[in-house]
Amino acid sequence: MKAVSVAEMRSAELSAIAAGAPGYVLMRRAGVEAAKLARLFLEKHHMRRVVCLAGGGNNGGDALAAAAELDRQGVPVRVILTVPPERLHDEAAFAFRDLSGAIDIAFRSEFDPEEFLPDELLLDGLLGIGFTGELRDTAAHCIAAINASHNPVIALDVPPGLNADSGEAATGGAVKADVTITFGGVKAGLLKNDGIKLSGILRYAPIGIATQKDASGVEVYSDSEARADLPRFDGEVYKNRRGRLLVAAGSMGYSGAAVLASTAALRAGAGLVELVTPVRPFAPLPAAVIVRLNGNLETLALADGVLAGSGWGNTPSHWPVLLELLRSDKFLVLDADALNLIAHRPDLWRRRSAPAVLTPHPGEAARLAAAFGVKSDGRPGLAVGLAAATGAVIVLKGPHTVVADPTGNHTLNLSGAATLATAGTGDVLAGVIAGLGVALGGDAARAARLGVFLHGRGGEYGSGGFISDDLPELVGQAASDLQFGFAGI
Repeated sequence: MKAVSVAEMRSAELSAIAAGAPGYVLMRRAGVEAAKLARLFLEKHHMRRVVCLAGGGNNGGDALAAAAELDRQGVPVRVILTVPPERLHDEAAFAFRDLSGAIDIAFRSEFDPEEFLPDELLLDGLLGIGFTGELRDTAAHCIAAINASHNPVIALDVPPGLNADSGEAATGGAVKADVTITFGGVKAGLLKNDGIKLSGILRYAPIGIATQKDASGVEVYSDSEARADLPRFDGEVYKNRRGRLLVAAGSMGYSGAAVLASTAALRAGAGLVELVTPVRPFAPLPAAVIVRLNGNLETLALADGVLAGSGWGNTPSHWPVLLELLRSDKFLVLDADALNLIAHRPDLWRRRSAPAVLTPHPGEAARLAAAFGVKSDGRPGLAVGLAAATGAVIVLKGPHTVVADPTGNHTLNLSGAATLATAGTGDVLAGVIAGLGVALGGDAARAARLGVFLHGRGGEYGSGGFISDDLPELVGQAASDLQFGFAGI
């Protein structure tokens, strides 16, 4: 699926309506999806009520449709309109007509942060994807009040004040959303510039609009792609069919990395995980992990894949292990200090052709780029260039992590949350990709894309006090939810 421009989204909407899907039906579908997400958010955070903020356009109609659905489900809801009801048109007018008389409805051309109680969730439909240019004074005042309230916000389609094409916020400001649910197609502006900072957790909701396959935007990886990539095993599966992974990780100073990576690999689907490490980790390991402290790789021949580098520390003592791995024909995931060693001796990497995944953060990617002579002015281009130069799948970590394969294909991941900005989550990601890789028979690109998505969704599930130790179990929960078509938050 590709991200879309506003013009492409408008065209797709008109095509859907011409094919027999009435505009109000599409609006009600958007309302149902928004209500579902709002209810999950309300329950997770023990909040009391949803306040639906509705402007005069179709985005306001989406908020009104969500209010009607929440009310039908028995969820406490109130509505604040920023235009008089008589100024609502077309589908938005239908949505207002369908509101129950029991719903508290108020009109405010402007409102104050004190308008909202601390335990209220704001469902924001003030401005839609058609916004460009500068904010009117009333809209700017409302956006400022929403941000000043510090109430959690779910934005509908795009955060109000954000240009859905360029991703740039209006001079007068834009809403900083905790979650953005975008309907029918992923708007290009959510994935760049201010859109990354303002959209919070990003959720895509299909509502029956087929966006053009030749859309101009970047390829994105969402729930539907991840569900198709999930490994599915028959009733005769056993541990060896799910893959045997060798993990070469950890050191005296970073033994926890070995624990996180090994645990994540098991949670992600590997049938058996064997950890080779120079020191017994201080943190407890799952009982299912086989631990070898002698530091050699005598069982390499039995493995279906290898993960190496997490927690090694930046020391040349790991060169013999890395060279042995590079000479093998095993599926390989390299992380952290293994990448720094490769950047130091790129000539040794060029001898390898077996399936591999490299998982650099921006600093590691810059060192690899310098080593392999890759030049690029953007993250997608950098990932594509590194993939072409190394022949490996590149996972360039960061907001909307880029996954690029050697053929030039690349995707931007839609899952993820700020909770992931904590020590150890990269070790978990490497373990998830490696575990999936052996479970999927060494399909490096598929394992990387799916692993990145599940890792990001696990981060979305995290709450207050989240640390990387929590993440492997949340990744497993995300995979289970995805399999059965449920997306928590």
